[in-house]
Amino acid sequence: MRKHLDEITHLIFALGMDLDQHDGSAAALATERARAAATELGKELIVVRTTVRRVSDPLRVPWPRLYFGPALAHVALCLAPTLSAVIVPSSPPITSRHGSHPYVDPLWSSSRVRIVHDDDDAWRPTKIAAIAGAHRRSRLQGIADRVNEEIYLRL
Repeated sequence: MRKHLDEITHLIFALGMDLDQHDGSAAALATERARAAATELGKELIVVRTTVRRVSDPLRVPWPRLYFGPALAHVALCLAPTLSAVIVPSSPPITSRHGSHPYVDPLWSSSRVRIVHDDDDAWRPTKIAAIAGAHRRSRLQGIADRVNEEIYLRL
């Protein structure tokens, strides 16, 4: 995502893939955090709900290895009227067998939406550290702003 940040207009948050959309408090908290992240990045958030795991889980389909990529593609294809391109973030290295892969993801594209695999060479722990650093800076800035506001209001 870091490579494409200027091109990105929306962030997509899908409930029902790794978080049960029916777990009200967890889904609400995750959505709130996704909305805050989108706001911080200056992007619009699209929240989608899917029941794809209700199909894959009873069939015992290996979610990360086989079903994850097609599920992401499904979401992208459903958003075709709104988005003309969707960037799928990379996760494991290219040599890994994973449902989302730089060679496979673009094959899910249609005439209405182009699916791009973000071939970021950073490993997931590196990405998480970068996100955590940005979050810490954001929280510290928020705390500093509140302290400054309180000082200003007291004057």
